[in-house]
Amino acid sequence: MNIKYNFFYFFIATVSLLIMILQYELWFSSIWVVKYDSLIKSVKAQAQKVSDKTKTNNQIYSEVISLRRNSEVLESLARQNMGFIKKGEVFYSVQ
Repeated sequence: MNIKYNFFYFFIATVSLLIMILQYELWFSSIWVVKYDSLIKSVKAQAQKVSDKTKTNNQIYSEVISLRRNSEVLESLARQNMGFIKKGEVFYSVQ
């Protein structure tokens, strides 16, 4: 009778030890619960960056479409940014 109880206690101790080892791996491993929060924050930060880049790309795309469709906008930008003038115009530089 005493041998059965010793085996039972040994079995319970072994199973408890295995459960603790598995729990340790679950909570403190480099890929589990402890790192989960940092991964979520990283994903949110990356999603925000992607959103910002998407907005910027959409603005640039709308500018490109505007320049392709309207030559007056292209002419205006060329005059402002590069100092272009038409034939027959006189350029005056005031300082």
